[in-house]
Amino acid sequence: MQAPQPPIRTDRLILRRPVRDDAAAVFSYSSDPLVTRLLTFPPSTDIAESRAFLARCDRMWSDGSAFPLGITLSDADRLIGMIELHPTDHGVELGYVLARAYWGNGYMPEAVRAVADWALGEPSVMRVSAYCDVDNAASQRVLEKAGFSPEGVLHRFADVPNESAEPRDAVMYARWR
Repeated sequence: MQAPQPPIRTDRLILRRPVRDDAAAVFSYSSDPLVTRLLTFPPSTDIAESRAFLARCDRMWSDGSAFPLGITLSDADRLIGMIELHPTDHGVELGYVLARAYWGNGYMPEAVRAVADWALGEPSVMRVSAYCDVDNAASQRVLEKAGFSPEGVLHRFADVPNESAEPRDAVMYARWR
């Protein structure tokens, strides 16, 4: 898979490569226990973690291991979340996060749909998948609104440190061509 050529634009969003100046915005949502509750990382406790994450984003773009994109509103360049593409053998796996102040506005389904549409336009990408915790009904709705179909429950699949020391069940969703 080729790297996406940001920015990816939708009616209301611009998806772009994250930059160092995004550290405060990343820290704002990544330190929120409600945002991270059902994610695979604990809440951040220091903005240095956000700076390290952004440096890791640069490295992933450089080595092609993943392609993180910052989500911004089209009328402002303030980062409100992230969506990340992880190339797999025949496709892409997505992960995403959105600042709580922007929940409930349809931004994440819009971003997920745009990234999935772009990825499925690539000749080597046969499927785009994403999983979420079985208790994350909001994330399941995001994927369904973005045209993804549920494929089943992956038992004891995901580490969700904010909920359990044991791996938790996850629901796998996908779009394919």
